[in-house]
Amino acid sequence: MATYNVPAVGGTHQTFGGSADTLNVPATSRPQSVEVVNRSATNELWVRGDSTTAVAAADGTTWVPAGGFVRIWVRPEATISLIGTSGQGYSVEIVQ
Repeated sequence: MATYNVPAVGGTHQTFGGSADTLNVPATSRPQSVEVVNRSATNELWVRGDSTTAVAAADGTTWVPAGGFVRIWVRPEATISLIGTSGQGYSVEIVQ
């Protein structure tokens, strides 16, 4: 599992080296809207934004279809947990 930081502007574009990644969101005083884009044409992605580890199809984990995106709310100083397939690309951006 790799850990990355999501910049306040511009987002981050990553590729799974394994099957799980964690992203740190900049500290703010309020929840933030975050957009997660699944850049794979064939593999689904699962995401959770409350500092809890994402588990595919589990309560509280959001499914992102191949080529799809989702917008989630992330509380201040929370981490985002993603699971997917090794080599699968994704993007995460804070929506201003």
